[in-house]
Amino acid sequence: MALDVLRSCYRFNARLDPLRPELLVEMEYYFTPPGAKIFPFPHILGSNNWQDPKEQFSIRLGEVEVTKRWVEGAPPALVTGQFFCGDVAKFAGGVDLVNGGTEPLDPADGMPLCCRGGVPLSDAIIQEDDFYILQEDGFLFLPE
Repeated sequence: MALDVLRSCYRFNARLDPLRPELLVEMEYYFTPPGAKIFPFPHILGSNNWQDPKEQFSIRLGEVEVTKRWVEGAPPALVTGQFFCGDVAKFAGGVDLVNGGTEPLDPADGMPLCCRGGVPLSDAIIQEDDFYILQEDGFLFLPE
């Protein structure tokens, strides 16, 4: 599912555990496959590209700005963008990385197994192309 709107993709370190801010996890933004849905809940996984550079946060969850490395952006194999997996509250408030707070991962590529077939969201917004988003009710939504 789409978590943000970006023109290019990159790999970065992220702070996901609110109790252990020193723990960083490597993550990567990639382009969504055609027809991918928009993640419909609040989350900490948005890009810092939209962050006002004047705003400084000493410790916050999400992307750590100084670690950006550009990548091609091809989506992982078998990811359709139709599902999310895991507890929705963890997307917004972080996850306990030490005590097993993450979903089981595919040992071949590190992708959560449930991302390849998790919770379908039939009423979520569908990505139509890079500029317009077509909702399932037929109305166009123009991101600001």
